[in-house]
Amino acid sequence: MHCRSIVTAISSTSSCWCHGRAPAAICPTPPPNQIVLVTPAKPYKMAQAYEPVSVTGVLNPGMEKSQLFILDGVSIVQSGYTVRKAAVAHVDTVPDTVTLPVNSPWSFLNKKRS
Repeated sequence: MHCRSIVTAISSTSSCWCHGRAPAAICPTPPPNQIVLVTPAKPYKMAQAYEPVSVTGVLNPGMEKSQLFILDGVSIVQSGYTVRKAAVAHVDTVPDTVTLPVNSPWSFLNKKRS
């Protein structure tokens, strides 16, 4: 899985939530089917509050509730998916598209819109 979304938090327990929206201070929490709970295989220390990362691992469906500690208090976040033992790495840029294999059923996602 390649997550091109905003990582909204990463704690000392090494869990973070990815979603495709702006930070929580700007918009409400998205529904669980838009949130992925990521647990890195080894701790990942963020250099900034918001930074692009690459997340690689097995995406598993399943509802899970977790506490998210943010500046304005504690929030309960319900995720619809999890990635356990994920490889998390910093990336300098976020691509507009993801290169897919030639035979991928998702190749239509990379077609340019006119």
